[in-house]
Amino acid sequence: MLLVFTVLTAVMTYPQVLHLREGVHDDGDPLMLTWVLAWVGHQLPRAPAHLFDANMFYPERRTLAYSETLLLPGTVAVAPRKRGRGGM
Repeated sequence: MLLVFTVLTAVMTYPQVLHLREGVHDDGDPLMLTWVLAWVGHQLPRAPAHLFDANMFYPERRTLAYSETLLLPGTVAVAPRKRGRGGM
């Protein structure tokens, strides 16, 4: 079933699927959302009480609240990283 969805995704995103390694062509939302996911994935295992104290407008506090927090997708993004490091 995974193979079917992978093939369908490749077909539906053609020709972009051929250029995945060339980078992001939109400097707006994709980069911001990638940063937010990375921040949530970085901060949740280390200091979840300071999750909203993101470093995007340092030294201002609680700056993650200025954007979409993506808590659930960020939590899902943390799970494979923790498993891949032997449960660290």
